[in-house]
Amino acid sequence: MKLVTTKVETNEAYHKNDIISASGLKKIYELKGDIKQYLEIKKIQYEQNTNFIIGSAVHCLCLEGRSEFDKQYLSITQKVDGRTKEGKQAMENYKKMGGERHIFTYAEHRLIENIYTNYRSNKLAVNYCTGDVELSHYVEHDNIIVKVRPDCKNIEQQFISDIKTSKSATDTDIKKEIKWRHYDLQAAFYCDVLNFPPENFRFIFMQKSAPYFIEIVGLTDETIERGRNKYNAALQQWKLYQQTKEFPKSWNYDQLSKCKRF
Repeated sequence: MKLVTTKVETNEAYHKNDIISASGLKKIYELKGDIKQYLEIKKIQYEQNTNFIIGSAVHCLCLEGRSEFDKQYLSITQKVDGRTKEGKQAMENYKKMGGERHIFTYAEHRLIENIYTNYRSNKLAVNYCTGDVELSHYVEHDNIIVKVRPDCKNIEQQFISDIKTSKSATDTDIKKEIKWRHYDLQAAFYCDVLNFPPENFRFIFMQKSAPYFIEIVGLTDETIERGRNKYNAALQQWKLYQQTKEFPKSWNYDQLSKCKRF
């Protein structure tokens, strides 16, 4: 591993540049190695939905603290009936106070605070969110520049962690999320790029409904290897495109008959 640079930058700036990341490799893998389609999708401006914004807010509050959260978000901390004259006036006041910040409804405020309360009471979760947070790393890996941005990296304890807000934090649903959202790819890629033991990677699943379970999750050797195989397959496609500026063949199409092969 050759560390090129580590820097503090916004999440927007990190995702704006064209250096390949775990998110990009996930998408390439989902597209069966179709680089042309991946680049077309990248041109489409992503619109953040409510679930994404709430997840980002939980990340901010748990990893960066209340003061940073308050710079980016404003929460309505009491019930407001927008149908009444008083309620409409209260909403106008919140909008003026909010400025450029995103404003959370009272229900969203309670959701975020309930998650945060359970997180703060879980000493293990707090420990796994202690270290260097939200740092961008640009690294030469397998003869190509890649980027990673772990939620938290602790050099002394040799772990990387990542917060995931989810509808459910049952064992069955967590296993499904890891496989189908390619979190295994992310964990293996982060650890290999930054030279951390993959068995020390921790996901912190935070349930977005009562009782707001907090679950600390590590990966088995088999799951780590599955993730490593995924990112290597996607990375080889990206490398080939970078080297030749031609689009490599996707994985399961016959180029002559244009049909899928299983």
